[in-house]
Amino acid sequence: MLKIALAQINCQVGAIEANASKIIEWSHKAMDKGADLVLFPELSLYGYPPTDSLEQSDSWIRIERALTGIVEKAPKKGVLIFGAPLRASLETSGKPLTNSAIVIQDGKLLSPYHKQLLPDYDIFDDPRYFREGKESRVIEVGGKRAALSVCEDIWYGAEGKENYEVDPIAKLKESGAEILINLSASPFWLGKIRERKLVAEKVLQDSGAKFLVYCNLVGAQDEVIFDGSSFIYEVGVGFRARAQFVREELIIYQLGNPSETWESHTDIEELELALRFGISDYFKKTGFKKALIGLSGGIDSAVVACLAVGALGPENVLGVTMPSPYSSEGSIRDSEELAKKLGISFKTIEISNAYRLFQKELRVFFLEEELSGVTDQNVQARIRGLLLMGISNQTGRLLLATGNKSELAMGYSTLYGDLCGALLPIGDLFKTEVYALARFLNANQERIPEIILKKEPSAELAPGQKDSDQLPDYEILDPILKELIESKHGVLETEGLAVHFDLVRDISRRLKVSEYKRVQAPPILKVKKKSFGIGRFRMISAL
Repeated sequence: MLKIALAQINCQVGAIEANASKIIEWSHKAMDKGADLVLFPELSLYGYPPTDSLEQSDSWIRIERALTGIVEKAPKKGVLIFGAPLRASLETSGKPLTNSAIVIQDGKLLSPYHKQLLPDYDIFDDPRYFREGKESRVIEVGGKRAALSVCEDIWYGAEGKENYEVDPIAKLKESGAEILINLSASPFWLGKIRERKLVAEKVLQDSGAKFLVYCNLVGAQDEVIFDGSSFIYEVGVGFRARAQFVREELIIYQLGNPSETWESHTDIEELELALRFGISDYFKKTGFKKALIGLSGGIDSAVVACLAVGALGPENVLGVTMPSPYSSEGSIRDSEELAKKLGISFKTIEISNAYRLFQKELRVFFLEEELSGVTDQNVQARIRGLLLMGISNQTGRLLLATGNKSELAMGYSTLYGDLCGALLPIGDLFKTEVYALARFLNANQERIPEIILKKEPSAELAPGQKDSDQLPDYEILDPILKELIESKHGVLETEGLAVHFDLVRDISRRLKVSEYKRVQAPPILKVKKKSFGIGRFRMISAL
């Protein structure tokens, strides 16, 4: 029976030579283990999502050289299929490139398949670079007919994707294909694996195929996380084999064999693993090894520190607390206790003198006028940002910002202050979700001191300040924000929220006027279907 290998690899955008070497290496590894067919993810030669460097002539010299090298060094027996951009003929109008599945059989290059459905929503912008494929492609492998598809081709008719004019899968009904192959670069968000299962069931029914063989990209590209989770799905049976979550892996499955076992995760486990992976891969691909975090004694910085330790190791994380005249003794003590529990380096910088100096100079500028509350508070936040960026420069550490989605939504953050940083790991989690993640992180061992979970949230930038002075309670705020940001229907249609009409109107206003801050925020690791970042900026600019 046919043995199929899924090469779930981590590709870096634009690292064409490194990606090509990995395709060659892993294809030989798979064939040496008896695979008849080895598959790689969408655009695995170039990386996903594509960037404008794809249009540069030197990129094309490198791509075509790499393609030639892969054909020359590919296994001489069996079928190898990987994703790559190709230059299309300009005999007809349209974009000059295609997003293609390259087919090499017994060492010979065969006709490619070109992706037919090109998404242009959320993080996707395929029509910017590619023209649509028009034709189906069925190959013979191991005595079976296998139809090719690329990522979005199998999502026709799924929620929010009803506007395509053609269904590539329905066209396969008469092809007699028993296997449907899909090379994918499908980003992660909570619940995505369940969505893919529903898609698998639908496309097998629509195509008449017996198996869906789905090879997905793994890796983090700035804020976008690709989780892998590649699989082989059999109609009427379910998953036969599945690759690991957020890890490179080569799996080989022989059709007809019993289902294999794999590790599954709850949503909260996936969330932690995805965020840790997003941090570690960001550092790896930017060439950094060590992280810096400003510790406030609050829940947000504690969770980010905990994730950073899981991603990079405690020896690579430095926590710095910067008390001002309004910082409580408890917050300083709690930060130090957190650092001890996590085993990270810890430093304290007192900012009171710098704060008084900035106050003095601003008052001179304003002719001794008393500073407003927000001006006075933001001076403290910006002193901290300045110090953290100085430490980052001096030590070569990347600074991790610690804001959450509730604060970002409401503009409850300071530009060039707490928004300083290279990456914002929990910026897609509402405050209540940060607490839930913290409790999960503490489930087996107290990593975050319990007192941090119990204290009332405060920025501690004014005497006795609490978040609730400027924001609704998070238990009320977060469900409203969730509906405003992540839901398609009106927030006032949601049971239990309609009673907060005036509050909803105010929250909606603050959400809109704070967009200028979010545009300047660090990349936010995306773990939700609707997130701040690439997709939202595209939506806002289109309004």
